[in-house]
Amino acid sequence: IQIFVANPSQQPNSTHETNPNMPPAPVKIERISGDRTRQNTFHKRKLGLLKKAIELTVLCDCDIAIIMRSGPTMMCPEGKLSAYCNKDLDA
Repeated sequence: IQIFVANPSQQPNSTHETNPNMPPAPVKIERISGDRTRQNTFHKRKLGLLKKAIELTVLCDCDIAIIMRSGPTMMCPEGKLSAYCNKDLDA
């Protein structure tokens, strides 16, 4: 039987490094400084938000409307509008 006692100075900085089955560390909620990274993050999270909205309308039989405006970009200084509504607004 071998017993290994780790030196505290050799310990990993977080518990996530010791157990790969743990969930990812929480993301700091602050403005993303890089333009391209910010646009990519917005696009991914927008798709995730729309997916959750669609799931919620199916699971709970509720009405959902979402309007989003992206930040300004080189191609569109005003930002782009995105909208989702699960039913016709005239109804």
